[in-house]
Amino acid sequence: MKKSILVAIATLMFAISVKAQASFFLKINKESISPCATIYGTKSLTAQKNFGFTYFGLVSPTWAEAQFGLYYAPAKWIQLGLNLGLEQGSSKMIRGGASLWLGKGNSSFVALVEKGCGKGNYWYKITLNQKIGRFDFGLRGWRYYGFGPLVQFEIIKNLKFWVMPACGWFESDQNSLIAGLDFKF
Repeated sequence: MKKSILVAIATLMFAISVKAQASFFLKINKESISPCATIYGTKSLTAQKNFGFTYFGLVSPTWAEAQFGLYYAPAKWIQLGLNLGLEQGSSKMIRGGASLWLGKGNSSFVALVEKGCGKGNYWYKITLNQKIGRFDFGLRGWRYYGFGPLVQFEIIKNLKFWVMPACGWFESDQNSLIAGLDFKF
């Protein structure tokens, strides 16, 4: 039931979005294959596009969440965001997040962090990326997934395939391969 509510909220927010991205990926390791789907969208609230609304939703076999928030871009190369939302599994179900994007030319850095109720209920994904033609090469640290190189390939405009072999020596107990597709709308 909780997953259905979170998916419905994310779908509604998607419908009113101006700019959105859906991601579908698999985490593959020696014990399992776990699918996951996310959606992220923004809607600018100013003509200069330096202030706006954001939303994020995630559904996997063991977790679901939805967050809504605001972003502020004081310059073209930086964007800051704050979110608040709901999570599955916690009795209080409150979850907050923050984001930082830095970019210049074909280089970018993204840091996403979240915190829910309870000890150890946090998450992060940090990505350093360089675009070269239709490829992106980077490094990513991702809680519960691991740390490793990231390679993305733009199949056609607004559709990317990506793969990340992740070493599990930080927050994950095993190595895995994460592969996915990102669709921009």
